[in-house]
Amino acid sequence: MYELKVVGDPTSPKTLYFGYPNCFTVWDPTPFTPPLSTGDRWTSSPNSTFNDTTCNTKSVHARLSFMAHSAPLDIKFYYPQICSNSSGANEWGSFPCSWNGSAIVSFHGSWNRDPPTGYKVVYVPWDPNSNQPVAPDNCTTGYENLLYTQKVEAGDNNCPNGCTRYIYSMFSLMRRPVGLAFDTQGRLYISSDATGEIFRVRYTNSSTGPSSTSSATLNSLSAIILAFILVLISTALD
Repeated sequence: MYELKVVGDPTSPKTLYFGYPNCFTVWDPTPFTPPLSTGDRWTSSPNSTFNDTTCNTKSVHARLSFMAHSAPLDIKFYYPQICSNSSGANEWGSFPCSWNGSAIVSFHGSWNRDPPTGYKVVYVPWDPNSNQPVAPDNCTTGYENLLYTQKVEAGDNNCPNGCTRYIYSMFSLMRRPVGLAFDTQGRLYISSDATGEIFRVRYTNSSTGPSSTSSATLNSLSAIILAFILVLISTALD
């Protein structure tokens, strides 16, 4: 289980216990007896003095959880110099102004999970006033897919090494997202270490805001493939 915690100012002393390495966050509560809920804490090695109750009462709970083996490798918060307003996408295809302060996370994907998970980039709506995710901590739908794999299958010739990545069924190119970066025009760049490619994502829709991202907005985020092989970029820079 991967956890998203809000720890505050990194320069100030921290005396809180966040659970590592003994406590974990529940994503799927069905295997647990006695019953637990999504967002609850548990330990894999309970004993007479340390158990699930200890984790739930002593440790700071995750503010949002991600499915185990998703392998989140990067997170970027969107604070644009230029952005698209409610009237539609601007000439650069900047992400919406209403996404200001929200998080983008890359999921590199699992290597030994059946069925696989990850292999995508997600958008986490963020409340700028509380500096917290919008979704409650017991939610498994607190983020939405920006770029994702339409079909992921495990097997000898499939994930992680041989599976084909799809971006809205348009391209079978994207493999395993790693790094994220925004340019000064508010467009998103994503690196894929499995294929040595960089993708640029630009916004094209007139609908903006976290409340409208589930269909219209997300389905209108078009990926413009730069198709720059990293080795070629390195060669050109030398």
